[in-house]
Amino acid sequence: MWQPPPLPRTLEAALRDLSDRSPPVRVSAVHDLVPYLEGDRFRVLAALRQALRDEHPTPRAAAARVLGDQRVEECEGELLALVDDPDVLPAQVALDALGDLGTPAGIERLRAALTDSRPELRFQAVMALPRHAGDEEAERLLSAATHDPDPLVRDAALRTAQERWQGRGQAPRVHRAARAALQDRDPGVRVAAALLLAAWGDDEGGDVLVQLLEGKIEPRAFQDEVEAMEVAGELGLKEAIPALERRAYGLSRLLREQYAGLARISLARLGHQRAREGILRGLHGWLRSQREDAVIAAGQARLREALPRLEALMREPERIDTTLVRDALEAIRGAGS
Repeated sequence: MWQPPPLPRTLEAALRDLSDRSPPVRVSAVHDLVPYLEGDRFRVLAALRQALRDEHPTPRAAAARVLGDQRVEECEGELLALVDDPDVLPAQVALDALGDLGTPAGIERLRAALTDSRPELRFQAVMALPRHAGDEEAERLLSAATHDPDPLVRDAALRTAQERWQGRGQAPRVHRAARAALQDRDPGVRVAAALLLAAWGDDEGGDVLVQLLEGKIEPRAFQDEVEAMEVAGELGLKEAIPALERRAYGLSRLLREQYAGLARISLARLGHQRAREGILRGLHGWLRSQREDAVIAAGQARLREALPRLEALMREPERIDTTLVRDALEAIRGAGS
């Protein structure tokens, strides 16, 4: 039977429940302290400091997370101490919180964590420290982290680099490290390296992406498959056509229709006649949603043969969102310039 969500605790109730016998109740009480932080900062910070000393690791981690999210610099010392917690969860969250604070002492602790014996802390440092480092330091530490003993740390280094440079191939040391990582013994790391290289327009990892699309490599995250479908067309990976055809027209499309559409766009960029003709037909569809989906696909696939129809649709604002049409026209014309 449906029930309304429970009302948030009052401050007095949250303070009381910090002493409850149940760790999940104490965690919940920590989160319910947040709305009272500004109005009664002294008591709330005292309560959060109490939670940082909780006998169970999850309330300690919850308190550290709140302090980081709320940028509570007054508790920097407690967070620095919590990084040495014997339980890895609160230690990792404390390190992440220090990254949120971005204080000089916190950044130094992040640097020290790059060589911590616990891989979870090295992982967290690799994720957080580049936000506070210049390009040179970020490039140095991320390229070094691609040689970490733990595959998740190596993976994080490559993904953080892709986010850091956003497709700008301006990190030659990381670029070389990513090419070397294509031979990594961990398939997830190989995929991360291939996606980073693809974001920089480098097709050296194309065979890895094809293996991912063929199902020969299990993706670490579903987004890897989505990104691989997108870049296959951008990089001109003809070897990916059979795998993309299965995703676009095989039985699996019934379960993952949105990804089937991505596969068809990528096929169209690769010159696949069936995919291109399907997008062109969609531009004449009866339903507005069908026409608009086709307009977006035509722009993403850079279909120059769609230009006459798109230009005609620009004169029919009652039948289509002309902003979508304008964007598609700009994408197609820009690709041909």
